[in-house]
Amino acid sequence: MNHRTVRRALLVLPALTAAGLALATMPATAQQLATSASCATLSVPADITPALGPTASPITATGTGGTAACSGTVDGAAIDSSVPAVFNLTASSPSSSCADVGGGTGKFGLDVTDKAGTHHSIAGSFSWKAGNQGAITLTGQLAASGGLRPITGNCTTAPLSRASFDLTNGTVNV
Repeated sequence: MNHRTVRRALLVLPALTAAGLALATMPATAQQLATSASCATLSVPADITPALGPTASPITATGTGGTAACSGTVDGAAIDSSVPAVFNLTASSPSSSCADVGGGTGKFGLDVTDKAGTHHSIAGSFSWKAGNQGAITLTGQLAASGGLRPITGNCTTAPLSRASFDLTNGTVNV
């Protein structure tokens, strides 16, 4: 090694050390600040457009202002389970009818409060599959099971245009 190489090493070494210290003192990573929550119940009334009827067509269900009972952590803080969370979702299907609701994809939002009183908004996506008699299963960043409860219409005497997504045993991992 010549003097020039040694001098460069001596100049670069403190900079690398400082960079390493800066990384070591940075806030926790996004993975450490992830949301991991359990929601005993999630419920939201949703408008279904176009209304679910006898003929298969693409549909979208949009629900806002629902409620959820959740516990766990968000951004490294404990969720205050005594404060109801606000639950929103949008679910779509490329082809659904009253005879075969099918499945599709969706996005959800969950507004929770931690024990310090700070509000957090959580967003993610899911896939969904409908089963017999209104049963529904969600998988993905929101996993839950439950049912669709008719509010307006019933698929027997009138197209279903509004239903409540009533879910239980939910897990949120974002």
